[in-house]
Amino acid sequence: MIRTGPAILIFLAALLAPLPAFAWSDDAERCFAVSYDAPLALGYCNRALEEPGLPDADRAAILNNRGVTHTSLGQFDEAARDFTAALDAGGPDVGTLNNRAIALGWNGDHEAALADLEAAIDLDPQDSISFNNRCWLYAEMGRAEEALADCDEALRLRPRDAIAIASRSYALLKAGRLDEALADADRAADLAPGFWQSWLYRAYVLEARGETAKAKTDFLKARAYGPKEWEVRRALEKRGLL
Repeated sequence: MIRTGPAILIFLAALLAPLPAFAWSDDAERCFAVSYDAPLALGYCNRALEEPGLPDADRAAILNNRGVTHTSLGQFDEAARDFTAALDAGGPDVGTLNNRAIALGWNGDHEAALADLEAAIDLDPQDSISFNNRCWLYAEMGRAEEALADCDEALRLRPRDAIAIASRSYALLKAGRLDEALADADRAADLAPGFWQSWLYRAYVLEARGETAKAKTDFLKARAYGPKEWEVRRALEKRGLL
């Protein structure tokens, strides 16, 4: 069984792709479980990659999972190297391209991240996650109208996706459309109250509206639901909430 790590931006969505013949070791299985203890997972991933006779496809999956682990720790250069090695070993892959785009985007290399997301969309024009991630990236780049078009496309492909709605609230925030941003943020929180993204993006909108007490409550909710997420940690550190 080969397992690839999440196509992330702000949404961890594990992808499973079965392959015959290769029995995964305990280290490989523990490397896959990156959400439990990222620093510990790195050791498992490293040992799994040293196994003799590792098929290229399984090497690609383990490298991808190690890259996700590096991303969760804010180690974006290391993450991008792992995703590149995964693509070299396993060939073009929508999830890995998304993962590298997020690492590159958070590292400030927006143009390279955009190229990866465009390649992912070319590979699978029906993948809503790629459009959602490109919505976020365009918002980060100050290209709000393109961001909104991509979030709308993500929602066309996957209606009622709370993460895409949260991303659209972020794009609306960047466009200065605060009332619409809050409406989307409220809807995302209603649809997915257990997702840290719902609370983090609503906190950003509330903060921009000057509702600082409500924003603080939502930042703390984001911490409660995603205490190890790099984006949550960064936001709370900036505001002295860690």
